[in-house]
Amino acid sequence: MLIDPTSDYARAAAMAMGRAMDEVVIDAALGNAFTGVSGGTTVAGQTAIANGSAGLTLAKLLTAKETMDGDDVPENGRVIVCTADQVSDLLNTTEIKSSDFNTVKALARGELDTFLGFRFIPVNGKRIDGTKLVPVDGSSHRRCFAFQNDGLLLGIGTDMNTKISERADKNYATQVFCSMTIGGTRMEEARVLEILCVE
Repeated sequence: MLIDPTSDYARAAAMAMGRAMDEVVIDAALGNAFTGVSGGTTVAGQTAIANGSAGLTLAKLLTAKETMDGDDVPENGRVIVCTADQVSDLLNTTEIKSSDFNTVKALARGELDTFLGFRFIPVNGKRIDGTKLVPVDGSSHRRCFAFQNDGLLLGIGTDMNTKISERADKNYATQVFCSMTIGGTRMEEARVLEILCVE
């Protein structure tokens, strides 16, 4: 089964590469960016929307929208990255779950697709150390973030390379090998906004 490229083992390796890409994008959104001719100037992320002792709320979404609108960030391609906890917070908000305010059919399935011009992407995977991909700050507040598509860049130095082969040094056991070279950064500070949430 290992030599079958559609086997569970090979697909798990490909999914691990996808999680690695997610991790690089999330770290680029929330970490330091480097500017200048030689990358010698460090730029920290944009000021976060305070946790306010609450999860992801309508007020925080409105603040994120107002902040991006005030910075002339294009409305198309706006995304919010969060975890399942924040989606639950929003689905318990009257304005979001009520068809009087929101006509998105995904709500009938218990999902949150778009609201206030943001598309929601729940990221629930884990890093190698077992922590969630979307990290917490020093006070254990989840560091969700909003961005516009042109605000983050994923650079691919070497595309994903996958090989399935035998290893003579391991009694000819079949091995699935995956590798790639990637990196990420913020392209424009106004297009990435951190949103702190209590879980």
